[in-house]
Amino acid sequence: MNNYFTILLLFLFITCKTVKRTIIITQKETILPVYALLSNDTQRIIRLCFPIKVNLKNTSSSEQSFIKINYQYNSITTPIGNFIKLYKEQNKVLEKISNNKKKTLFPKTNNNYVLYTLHYISKKTSSSKKLQTYTNKMLTTNKDTLHIGTVTEFRQKHPKLFQQLTKNDRISIQFLEGKKLGKPISIPVTW
Repeated sequence: MNNYFTILLLFLFITCKTVKRTIIITQKETILPVYALLSNDTQRIIRLCFPIKVNLKNTSSSEQSFIKINYQYNSITTPIGNFIKLYKEQNKVLEKISNNKKKTLFPKTNNNYVLYTLHYISKKTSSSKKLQTYTNKMLTTNKDTLHIGTVTEFRQKHPKLFQQLTKNDRISIQFLEGKKLGKPISIPVTW
C-alpha cells in the first residue's frame, strides 16, 4: 500500500510541473530601406529609421499573446520612450499595426514583424558632412523623408555613426500570463 501511495505522489509531481513558455525570438536580415526624417522647422535630419525583421515562433500547443515590442535605445540618454513603427509582414507586404494592442501567436506558428527604429539625431551629428549631403538632397527635392539604402549599405558608408546609434540596443517583449504581463524576453539587436 505504501508503494502505491509513493508511486501516486511521484506521478502527481511529474504531471503537475509548470509549463514553460516556448517562444523563440529571432532577428532576420532585411533589405528594406533605411530612411532619414527632416524637420521642416530646423531644416536638419532629426531621425534615422532602421528596419529590423523579427520572427516570433510559438512552439507550444497553446496561444501566446503580447501587447507590444519594445526597442531599447542605448544611444539616447534622455527618457523619450521606446518608440518604433511596427508592421506585420505577410506575403512580402508590410501592413502597419498598433504597437499598443494585443497580438496573438497561435500554436505551432511563426509571425514575422518589421519594426522601424526612430533613432534621434542630435544637432551636432546632423550637421556632419556625411548627413549634410542627405539634408541638401531633401531640401532641394522638397521632401521630408529620404530612403538612403539598406542597413548594410548605411553601415558601410557611416560605420562610426551606425555604431554610435545602435551599440547595445535591445528588443524586448513581455508575453501575457493570464491578464498580467510576464517576465520580458530580451535579445540584443544584431546587425
